[in-house]
Amino acid sequence: MIGHWDDAPAGRREYGHIRGRWRDLGALVGSQRVGVRLIDVDADSFSTPVHAHGGEEEVFYVLRGDGVAVQDEQAFAVSAGDVIAYPPGPVAHTLRAGADGVTVLAFGERRDAAVCYLPRVGVAWADPTWVDAGGTHPFAREQAAGPPLLGAVQATRPANIITTADAPTAFGGAVRQLGAGAGTTRTGLNLVTLAASSRGAPAHCHSSEEELFVILDGAATLRLGGDTAALVAGSVVSRPAGSGVSHAIEAATDGCRYLVYGTRDPADMVYYPETQTVRLRGLGITIPALHG
Repeated sequence: MIGHWDDAPAGRREYGHIRGRWRDLGALVGSQRVGVRLIDVDADSFSTPVHAHGGEEEVFYVLRGDGVAVQDEQAFAVSAGDVIAYPPGPVAHTLRAGADGVTVLAFGERRDAAVCYLPRVGVAWADPTWVDAGGTHPFAREQAAGPPLLGAVQATRPANIITTADAPTAFGGAVRQLGAGAGTTRTGLNLVTLAASSRGAPAHCHSSEEELFVILDGAATLRLGGDTAALVAGSVVSRPAGSGVSHAIEAATDGCRYLVYGTRDPADMVYYPETQTVRLRGLGITIPALHG
């Protein structure tokens, strides 16, 4: 499915020091197992309460503006082109915008929550413990707690915050492995730069991995099986797993840059119709396709 970030419904979140506009790009294009949101954080405001995910990995790409990434009560400067990764774990984090605001793309998994809700007693069972369920909205509770107290911005950033230029490269420099460079473990985020009239990955489709594409600048053509569609800056594309329909992106005459996000499922198999081969990701081998 294809959409444009300007067409995604925008919603405001205003809870004291938490202020900004959110657009769910994943929902716009019907993504299922992964998602991406475009978040415009107001000047000198926070994006969310300080939080940590036990089971979901997040990756942030800074589109515009600057601010500080707040994690474990420390502050680290971030600006356009930076990447911030949070694998599942105890690192509590949020983002604070600078004087002109900051805009980020927030990529993440959509994992099933293993929580059982008991409506009569107002708790949610998260084995082996339980938590209050319902009542005041969590963002409102964070508002009541007041903004986090931040010390001086640290001179040295941790390994999970990198610039695009520091990310490892692949395919002759056309791909910057942003997620891997910042330490993602279950998902990948790559920045692909295509020269004029060149193509990215060969036409392919995945058995179990879902991919999301966001065009940052330039223009391109998306090839879906035998169909084509035009892509421009702000275009968002979702390619679900198991569709059986191959996809490829070809840059227009001025080239293009885009982000591609997906899971790293070792059980994934990739079919390349042009070469009639199948890539077995977990085994790292490619075999001829068998057609019965």
